[in-house]
Amino acid sequence: MAKTILLYGPSGSAKTSLLGTFVTGMYRALGKRARLYNVDGGVDTITYQRDNGLLEIAEFLQRPFPFEALVDASTGAWPTDLADPTSPCVSPFLMRYVAECAPCKKRVYDQDRNCTSTHVKCTCGAEIAVRPRRAHNPANDLSKLGLIAYEGITGFSERLLDNQADRSAKGEKIGGDIAVRFKDGSVDIGSNTQSSYGVAQRRMKQAVEQSRLLPVDYVIWTAHKDRGTDDMKRVPVFGPKLAGHAATDDAPRWFGQTFSVTNWPVQGKNGTAVEKRIYISNYYEDFNPTTKDVEHLANNRIPPHVLKGMPLYYIFDREKTGQFGGETLLWDIVVEIERRQKEAGQMAVKGAAHEAKL
Repeated sequence: MAKTILLYGPSGSAKTSLLGTFVTGMYRALGKRARLYNVDGGVDTITYQRDNGLLEIAEFLQRPFPFEALVDASTGAWPTDLADPTSPCVSPFLMRYVAECAPCKKRVYDQDRNCTSTHVKCTCGAEIAVRPRRAHNPANDLSKLGLIAYEGITGFSERLLDNQADRSAKGEKIGGDIAVRFKDGSVDIGSNTQSSYGVAQRRMKQAVEQSRLLPVDYVIWTAHKDRGTDDMKRVPVFGPKLAGHAATDDAPRWFGQTFSVTNWPVQGKNGTAVEKRIYISNYYEDFNPTTKDVEHLANNRIPPHVLKGMPLYYIFDREKTGQFGGETLLWDIVVEIERRQKEAGQMAVKGAAHEAKL
């Protein structure tokens, strides 16, 4: 399964630029390229990766069916023509139907269409069940990709809501009575029902879960920042922006790591400057008197016994960070987290071996 990462923050906090640093670091380390599904508008700060051949970008903002587009994106389907937002998408997988006899090591049936019977007979006499299996599609090869990224959760959520409002305006029943429906000239206008938000949230969760099954090393979703409520503590928190606010505190658990990006004012030689930070653990923006007591959600998934020495945040500034960071900052952070997770695993194994000798 792919390692999933969530990167959220306000517009202009360098989310897209950080994706670029991950692509650079991954290519240098693994020699693999990346793909990006974009529904959030401007990705100019990462187009240099497209120009140098390390990144493909598919614009999904104008695809005609947003629910279908979300399914296509989360399953790795790719447009046949990147210049045409209406071009059909090709799945990276084909379905085959296989009956394999384990004792004989024979495939008695292997076809792209289902068998007319549920079982077929092997030469050894055994009745073998015919089962569907996923095969790779050479027309959409993901084998050379290390990352599939999505810009992002907020954009997809908004498209799902807009689609439901448009359909309600035309008279479709979308989970209850709508608050607003009127006609402005030739244009039908409608609003969302409460259930529209639940539909959008559930579809986004399913999409994230589906993306974990993609045959790549990493999956990264980005999101804008939103204020929600912690359901357990009943206190406000900041987290990723989805449809409505109910899933703000819940969404980070859908991922491995959750990183929060922010613009932090610092006092410099020439007055107040902005420091771009990426937080890997929960934090508070104590510089803001209005929200200084509202926690920002972040999680690095590092076991506590190997967490010592890990900073709360990193700075997106090569002059301050030295060799760590700069054009490979996000990749460097993820690699360090993986190193510590591996260290925790080695410590666990050594402990088990020690106990076995006693």
